[in-house]
Amino acid sequence: ILDVAKQLWRRENPGRERVPRGFTDGFKMRLTGIQSGSVVPVLTTEDSLEEGLFEFEEGQSYLDRAVFAFEELLRSTSESNRIPEDFPREALTHFGRFGSTLRDDELIEFSSPDSEVARLTPVTRKRLIEHSSTQYMLQDDVLVGEISEVDAGRLQFELRKRDGELITGSFKEESLVQDLRAVVGVTGTVPLVRLQCLLKTPLMRLEKPEIEDLYSVEVLFLPDHEDSARLTHLATLSHGWYDNEQGEPIPTDVLEMARDAMDPLRALGVGEPLLYPTLEGGVQIEWSYLGITREVEIDSDLTMGVCEYNEATRESRESTVGTLQEMRTFFEGEQRSE
Repeated sequence: ILDVAKQLWRRENPGRERVPRGFTDGFKMRLTGIQSGSVVPVLTTEDSLEEGLFEFEEGQSYLDRAVFAFEELLRSTSESNRIPEDFPREALTHFGRFGSTLRDDELIEFSSPDSEVARLTPVTRKRLIEHSSTQYMLQDDVLVGEISEVDAGRLQFELRKRDGELITGSFKEESLVQDLRAVVGVTGTVPLVRLQCLLKTPLMRLEKPEIEDLYSVEVLFLPDHEDSARLTHLATLSHGWYDNEQGEPIPTDVLEMARDAMDPLRALGVGEPLLYPTLEGGVQIEWSYLGITREVEIDSDLTMGVCEYNEATRESRESTVGTLQEMRTFFEGEQRSE
């Protein structure tokens, strides 16, 4: 729905490739009830702004018009297999994921006030994908795995992801040949790499995704231990991982600093630290033990902030440290005072 609203704005503002900054700010959707019968969630929005999504044109906000266009699309495609002329076809690619888990006898119904019910079924979804200008979705992505093969002549390679899935890829920049060859087996081992790439994903999921182009290759030093799986997942986060707009990828050196911080923090013996990404491309390590919450935040520029909060006394202390030893000393100082 948000993408449809953006496409409507672009259509009415020719020459502008990007919607205004903060276009979707203020958009909130809440589950306000579940009605009887099949699962009928009631979703409502809070119109907290009068601009961006909530800016009125021709008596309706962009959000209202996007909802109407979406429901009309489903009704028209279901009844006559026709895409309304005013619907932005760029948004059809979302049906590569949306509704992909529906079984043959399942459907999703959408019902707005004063409008007819619109239904998405597997048949309707297939029609929408067939109407799309492309059968594939292209998007910038981040993949983590091992390079198993490089063909320098054809500028192609193979990536084996951590789950065993094999993905073939192509690249246009010949200088990447050296980078790829450097990580195809080193003294009997194959290093873990992170690829910034353009991923080509088939909308019907009947074919395997492919890497259309490769931007960069980074080696990840994440040895096999209890944090490897979580750090690997954080390494795959690409731009917009939070809501397609917010959320920056985490630099490799930040991931490696977070890796190095985990064992000293565990050695304090005050609980099990957990890893979380921050929207700005950093890592937050957080854990609670005996009423004390401790945090370490590693920013994208490797600045490290530390904090402790005592729930009983409601007292807190915080600092900025430059090394892992200073980080540990900060927390050990609180333990000695206890």
